[in-house]
Order: sequence, then C-alpha cells, then structure tokens
Amino acid sequence: MTMQVGMLASDGIILASDTLANRSPLPNINVRLIRQTFGTSKIRISADKKIAVTCARDLIEAYNLADAIITGMPQELWATPDQRMLEIVWSELNHHQQWRGIECLVAFVEPHPAL
Repeated sequence: MTMQVGMLASDGIILASDTLANRSPLPNINVRLIRQTFGTSKIRISADKKIAVTCARDLIEAYNLADAIITGMPQELWATPDQRMLEIVWSELNHHQQWRGIECLVAFVEPHPAL
C-alpha cells in the first residue's frame, strides 16, 4: 500500500511518499513471475521544479504518465488543467494494450491562493 500526502505550505507545496515498491505479473498471463520488491522515489519533479507528480501502483506506467504530464502541461493551463490532463491520460492509455493500474497526485507550484 502506498502512502502519499500533499499539502500547501506558506512557501510552496509539500509532497511525501513512501519508497517501497513492487512489481507483480500481469493478470491472465501464464508466466510464473516472482513478485519483485525494491525501494525507490515515487515522486517525479519537473526540471524547473514547478510540477511534481507522486506515483503509485505500477511505477513503470505511473512514471510514464507522470513524465507525459510534466512535459505536456503548459503553464497557461495550470489554473484549469482538467481538459488537458484528460487528454494526456487518454493518450497514454491508448499506448498500452493492457494496464496494470496507476495512481498519480499532481501538484503545480502556480497558481496558488493567497495565504
């Protein structure tokens, strides 16, 4: 189980996540694969440090989606990101024949309410 928290602070955003990850075989695949467990960061941050995405469940697919959000979300849409975010998600979904399932929490540095 992944634990993630996002909070707005007076000087920015605080994101926290655990680091334990695992990878299991796809359902309905007749290959015996032992579950792999490892430690890794579950937070992807843009180069300019203005977008951060926490990732959960299948990290390979979640990292791909996080990277697509980071590169595909122009700053002018941050105030109303819903439509563009859906476009990015559907585009990523269409690139895979079978999804393991992912969860992401997306944080933008701006715009932010006056504190």
